[in-house]
Amino acid sequence: GPCPELMSLVEHEFLIPEAWTQHEPKKSLGFWRLLSLLYLVTCCGAYATEEMVGAGGGPLPSIVGLVVLPWLWGIPTALGVAELATAMPSNGGAVVWINCTYPSCITGAAAMWSVLLNVIDNAIYPNLCADYLMQVLSDDTDPWVPICCKVVVVVVTCAANILGVGVVGDMSTIFMVLC
Repeated sequence: GPCPELMSLVEHEFLIPEAWTQHEPKKSLGFWRLLSLLYLVTCCGAYATEEMVGAGGGPLPSIVGLVVLPWLWGIPTALGVAELATAMPSNGGAVVWINCTYPSCITGAAAMWSVLLNVIDNAIYPNLCADYLMQVLSDDTDPWVPICCKVVVVVVTCAANILGVGVVGDMSTIFMVLC
């Protein structure tokens, strides 16, 4: 099981009600910022659905899939996160929850898997933006244009993340309205 020092920390931070009022997580996102951030993380508009309509048997199965599948994925996830966040209020999220349950080697592995997933996932978006830009531009466009597009996407998203979750929430709201 977890080491005694960890259990002492868990008992102090999570099981004693006085600790909850002393170390209440900072609330950085409001309703609209969180809604738009979740929208962009889960579906991000209608991009790349063109292939789904052609390969999925037409528009009806595609629309049904787009309407039903987010609920099938989102409701259990939301219920699990709500239960864990209520039991252990912390801005650390899943890493804190895993650390309270498993040994530190498992927590480290889960954190590294999360980093790897985010690196692979986030590498997709500059390429996607450059591909869409190249579809709009002509075929004789300078080869540096997609490279510059990728660099701009990376710099803008890095700057937003460095400036904080409030800026990310504001940008998500703007992109949600545009999508």
